[in-house]
Amino acid sequence: MLKYPISKLLFTIIMVMMLSLDMYGFSFSAYWYALPVILFLSLVAMGSFLIQWKFFIESKNNGVREGNRVSLTFDDGPHEVYTNKVLDILDKYNAKATFFCVGKKLQNQPALANEIVNRGHSIGNHSYTHQYKFPMFTTKRMIDEIEKTNSIIEIILGIKTNLFRPPFGVTNPRIVRAINHIQMEVIGWNVRSYDTVDDNIENVIKRVTKKLMAGGIVLLHDNRENISVILEGILKYMKEQKLKSVCVEDLLKLK
Repeated sequence: MLKYPISKLLFTIIMVMMLSLDMYGFSFSAYWYALPVILFLSLVAMGSFLIQWKFFIESKNNGVREGNRVSLTFDDGPHEVYTNKVLDILDKYNAKATFFCVGKKLQNQPALANEIVNRGHSIGNHSYTHQYKFPMFTTKRMIDEIEKTNSIIEIILGIKTNLFRPPFGVTNPRIVRAINHIQMEVIGWNVRSYDTVDDNIENVIKRVTKKLMAGGIVLLHDNRENISVILEGILKYMKEQKLKSVCVEDLLKLK
């Protein structure tokens, strides 16, 4: 897959060549100038929304496909009701997970944050506010949000995290600069549940289990009403397949 710097360089070279040829009598219509622009912008848009492409930044989206270990990850929490239910079900199946938490929510629920860690799970950074405008923030504001959440995690839990998952999984050059400044690991996924947009519980469970194999990182959300039922369905399947969920840093050997 092409990376952003190479794509930008190729686009620049193509445009310069076309302009140069135009100057020497090889006339190009507006269509031919528009074509590389459209292709480049489409590539940038797709690369922004598909973290698995690693278009802008090197992200870790899965572990090695051997053994029986996978990692269940939860975004957008903690939630005062649903996260506790998730923790109870994980305990029931002796499964460990990683929670990518919103700093503001952690700040308001320190006891729940401690409960997550005390039960053997890990916590990652998912920005402070998780605003839909986060990808459009300045680099400085992104850095402030990420560092503020890191500080909250350290104050509340007495631990440091180097795990970051961009809100919505969107990446761009500003996020790259922010992450390079703070030096954190960007964690993506290779199994997406779409539990935030699909209310059909069986569909969500099938979507996950159909793709789940050793080394997989699953994206779920612990702020959804149906998450406990979805999670139990996934864990039942994993038990049948002898798959074990571990914290993402254990799966990726980041410790």
